[in-house]
Amino acid sequence: MVLVPELNSPQVDQRPAITHDGKEIFISSNRAGTLGGLDLWVSTRTTTLEAWSPPVNLGFTVNSPFVEIAAAVSSDRETLFFGSDRPGGLGLSDLRSSSSGC
Repeated sequence: MVLVPELNSPQVDQRPAITHDGKEIFISSNRAGTLGGLDLWVSTRTTTLEAWSPPVNLGFTVNSPFVEIAAAVSSDRETLFFGSDRPGGLGLSDLRSSSSGC
């Protein structure tokens, strides 16, 4: 396996989910700039031959002061599904979605 240096940090970086066209990748990380716990971040590239851009935090639209993990993008790229342990769910960690477009 090959390390992807532009996506890794000294912190926890895990659960990559890449879009079908290979131009966006979502990760869970507690790197510098996190809003709390693990946040979802996205990195992009113009073509699959290019390196990834520095990951960008998805902000409070998706993230919370708790843990957000395991992103998955709908095929129409309109909905992001993920797990979160924020309060107000039915269990320890619940499936959530954001339909603001991905």
